[in-house]
Amino acid sequence: MRSIQRVKMVVLESMSIKDMVLVLIAVAGCINLVQFILFHSMLMPRMDFPAFYSASVALHGGVEAASLYDKEGFFEIVSKSFGANPGHLLWLYPPPLLWLVEPLYFFEPDTAYLIWSFLTLLPIGFAAWIAGARGLVWAALVLNPTTVALMAFGKTDALFLLMLCISIFGRRRGIVGMSLGLLLLKPQLALAALIILCYRRQFSVLAIAMVTVAALVSQSSATYGFDAWQAFVESGLAFSHMVRAGYLPWPMLIPTFALFESFGVPGAYAAHVVVAIISFLSCIWVLRCNWDQEKKIGAIVLLCLLLPPYVTWAGLSLAIIPIVNAMKLPGWNASLMLIVYTLFPSVNLISIRYLDRSFGALVVLLLLYLLIMAGSAPASYTLDKKH
Repeated sequence: MRSIQRVKMVVLESMSIKDMVLVLIAVAGCINLVQFILFHSMLMPRMDFPAFYSASVALHGGVEAASLYDKEGFFEIVSKSFGANPGHLLWLYPPPLLWLVEPLYFFEPDTAYLIWSFLTLLPIGFAAWIAGARGLVWAALVLNPTTVALMAFGKTDALFLLMLCISIFGRRRGIVGMSLGLLLLKPQLALAALIILCYRRQFSVLAIAMVTVAALVSQSSATYGFDAWQAFVESGLAFSHMVRAGYLPWPMLIPTFALFESFGVPGAYAAHVVVAIISFLSCIWVLRCNWDQEKKIGAIVLLCLLLPPYVTWAGLSLAIIPIVNAMKLPGWNASLMLIVYTLFPSVNLISIRYLDRSFGALVVLLLLYLLIMAGSAPASYTLDKKH
């Protein structure tokens, strides 16, 4: 018994408070993961996954891909598979994503949900590793309550986070270009990579990305018909009007217009345009200032979350990049950033249920402030590095 106590004392004495924070966050994530496994059947109907599974069943049932983008028609498709559409789910994804969801048809919904959810861990794990996370930092980011929330909702943002990390930190020009091309399927999350690559003058990478996009469009059109792309564009335009009308709870959105709209501030969209312009000019200023490279990359990623008019709460998963970069700098700010990132889904859920207020933009600004105030350290990556 005394030997066990001595081992505990040695372990605790050898760990810093920062390490203890990382361990506690990883343990909390593991607890949430166990809860998710036990109660996933109850969660599934209220998450995004029914949209993916229903699309797969519909395609194998002979439904045209373009028909998935019809609002009322897709409500009926989801209702056939799950008996209801409590989340008012829509199919708003580009046609190439149908290649990912089609295999779900071969599993029962419960099994498919678990497989789809746990596959979320893989891109987050790879993304955190590529960004430079190791050891306890990697564990605290991958086994994180926010990661479990992404798994539960079945979000695809984890895949695009991986593409963003490869686009920024990758060393092989061809792979970087193809990753950027895949990332452009969700362009609101690709802005940071585009700004950094343009600053590096890596125009050959951008050319490869354009070729990748063209290949994806042509191949998916051959598979599902070009009318699927037309329906995708039309549904996106229609959904933008639905968002303005409050179709989604405001806490589900990060942009500043959601913040202002949720608090009833007049001129919310005009204010968002002003914030977006300031954020873009701030990105240019960051590129020209003499900050450490980690701080530059992280700041641009966070600023770019304030640019587009539509980014869901899951887009905050991109904050993994500035958190990892801040961990390379001295001080407590990185730990505070990780705590904010960890608590965000819980705070957001409380806001959805009781407040209907969007705090996503404020969280992004808080993370940006903590990153800016972090100490300096030698850079591991350089914005000027060319492939």
